[in-house]
Amino acid sequence: FSTIRDLNGIYRKYPALHSQDFDWEGFEWIDCHDAQNSVLVYLRRVDDQFLVVALNFTPVPRDAYRIGVPAGGIYEEVLNSDAADYWGSGVGNGARLLEAEDLPWMERSHSLEISLPPLAGIVLKLKTPLKVETSKDPSEDASMDPVEESSADPENEDGET
Repeated sequence: FSTIRDLNGIYRKYPALHSQDFDWEGFEWIDCHDAQNSVLVYLRRVDDQFLVVALNFTPVPRDAYRIGVPAGGIYEEVLNSDAADYWGSGVGNGARLLEAEDLPWMERSHSLEISLPPLAGIVLKLKTPLKVETSKDPSEDASMDPVEESSADPENEDGET
């Protein structure tokens, strides 16, 4: 019964799975159109926290299956219902960290290639968000100034004292 214990554990650990059950803002489709592969992908969210749930309803594993995600960064699998611990085949992403690519997919800004196990579901969470560097005004950053500062008298252009 470790499956039920682990399901209850992530349900308690991640408010995105339960805190907005009766509010449309807690659920968002990522992909509900892949009938050919019998795959559904959706988002559960609360505030700025979200989880991605991907379900494969066929006995065929989906290797290198691309899904859209709402943010760049590193994702990790927090639940795989086909894990060997649950007497499954063990197909999935395991401890492998998944780096979101800057490749828009399914109307999302980023995407992941995942291993989607057969007749199973996985839950992914954003472990490390992508750090977005903001461009600064060069005049604010002295390190970008090509002129070195010296201790010379500014009125003496030759730098002599």
